[in-house]
Amino acid sequence: SENPNFKFVKAKMKALSGEPSDMINIFTENISNKSYGNESAENFSLSYAYLRNNQMKKARETLNIIIHLKKVSPMIVELEANILKKEGKLIAAQILYEEALFKNPNYNAFIYGLTDIYIQMNKFEKAVNLIEKALLVYPSDFNLYRLLAEVYSKQNASYLKYKNLGEFFYFSFDLKESVNQMSLAINASDADFYDKSKAEQRVKEIKDEIAMYQSIK
Repeated sequence: SENPNFKFVKAKMKALSGEPSDMINIFTENISNKSYGNESAENFSLSYAYLRNNQMKKARETLNIIIHLKKVSPMIVELEANILKKEGKLIAAQILYEEALFKNPNYNAFIYGLTDIYIQMNKFEKAVNLIEKALLVYPSDFNLYRLLAEVYSKQNASYLKYKNLGEFFYFSFDLKESVNQMSLAINASDADFYDKSKAEQRVKEIKDEIAMYQSIK
C-alpha cells in the first residue's frame, strides 16, 4: 500500500507549483466538488497555498482539518511549523520541531527547519551542534553545509564560513566553485596555520578530482 507520506509529498509539490492565488482557487473548487484523489492531501495542498499567500488564518483553519494525522505523517508537523514561523511564533515552532526530532531524529526537514529557527533566534551554538550531529548521519548533505556556512557568517567566522561553503559546492557537484571557496578559506584573516593546511589539503583533493574527470572526458 502507498506510504501515507507520499500523498503529502505530491500534494506539497502541487501547492508550490503555481501562483498561490490560482492554486487556492483550484484546491477550493476540487474540495467543494469532491474531485480529488485524497481529501486530506487536497486540504494539505490548500493549507500550503494559503501559507504562500500569507492568509495565515485560513492556512491554520485548513491545517486543523487534518491535524489529527500529525502522528502518522511528519509532513503535517512540518506544515504546522511553517505556519508558526510565518506567524512569528518562533518559540512554539522550536518546541514543535524539537519534540518531532525526538520522535524522528534523522528526518531532514525537521533538522533544516529547527536549524533555521535557531539561526533566526541567534542560538548559534545550538544550530552548530544540531548540524554537526546530523552530518554524522548525512555527511554528503549539501544543505547542512549551507546552513553551517550561514551560522558562521552570522558570527563573522570567515574561515569556517568559506570552508563550509566549499563543502556545500563540492556536494552540489560544482567543483570549481568549491575550490574558489576553499581558496577564500585559506586566505581568511581568522585562519590559523592548522586551518590553512586543512583547507589546502581539501583544495588538492578537489583539484585531483577535477583532473580525473577531465582525463576521462
